[in-house]
Amino acid sequence: MSKIPEEALQQAYDWHARAVGRDLSVSERHEFEAWLASDVRHRAAYDKAVSVWQLLGQIPRDRYPTSSYSAEGGEANADTGRQGRVRLRLKPPVAVAVAACIALAGFFIADSRQQVVPTNYSTAVARIAEYTLPDGSRLVLGASSSVSVMLEKSARYARLLSGEAYFEIAPDRERPFTVESGSLQIGVVGTAFSVTRQGENTRVTVAEGTVAVRAQSGGFMRAHPPESFSQSVTLKAGQRIETKQGRLKPPTTVEVANIAAWRSGRLLFTDATLVEIISVVDRYHSGSITITDSAAEDLTLTLGVDVNDIDGLLANLEAALPITIRCFHGGDCLISSLRESKAF
Repeated sequence: MSKIPEEALQQAYDWHARAVGRDLSVSERHEFEAWLASDVRHRAAYDKAVSVWQLLGQIPRDRYPTSSYSAEGGEANADTGRQGRVRLRLKPPVAVAVAACIALAGFFIADSRQQVVPTNYSTAVARIAEYTLPDGSRLVLGASSSVSVMLEKSARYARLLSGEAYFEIAPDRERPFTVESGSLQIGVVGTAFSVTRQGENTRVTVAEGTVAVRAQSGGFMRAHPPESFSQSVTLKAGQRIETKQGRLKPPTTVEVANIAAWRSGRLLFTDATLVEIISVVDRYHSGSITITDSAAEDLTLTLGVDVNDIDGLLANLEAALPITIRCFHGGDCLISSLRESKAF
């Protein structure tokens, strides 16, 4: 077999970090299986990622690179706040292992002499977590989400692996903060913004200050030459931009007060397609929610819902759209258009 491409290895460690941090959703499992099947070298790359992970089992725990989920550290616990909000302080072993796995793979390079170890933050289904990073920045992570963070002396980096995150970046002109998600790179100094990732598509919404959004391809957490960016745009507070098949769509205007409303336990959708709604709701639902036919995917709706009332949301969707929703023991649900349901 030919040499495994570096990009395939990066994708493999990405997938493995996501799988270790939490259970993959149904859509993510399909995406992962499609990735494996698309190139025989992807299987070899993933096997190598697993091998590196297994190698960690031979490393004494006190030899692991230092890393933690929160500033406090310590035992896992959850403090429940208003509107179902949950703030977690989690045990570090999974984050440490993921970080060590990536470090052993040579993902994060500070310079030619030193390797920097990232910290991985992940949340479970229906859990929202808040962290204060060592540089003073604030990170709020949505349900079923995962992000890796690396803080260097001269720069700061984060990569959204899945789900959604809200960043409040502590100002530091000597150390700009860069967030990567899919094909997007978001550059900031000190500002507040949210990032949502659905597969390879990403949405960026600015709450305070300005951010520079660039569409690019290639290496993870590496310096990108100017020619690697096909598009670039600067966003200010109240603006949103998203990608579709790797291309930036025109910016739109949003209400600042509604940005990342999920932090307060609300999910807000404006002219959203059913597939977009379900991709978000699925992260707050114990079972899987699957749209069974393409005729229903592009139906659009504007609505808001409490994250603790997903059953109510499903009932509202069925009342407002020409669809049928069937849920089963364990929480799994199937959504079909009325046209398809008549065939049963």
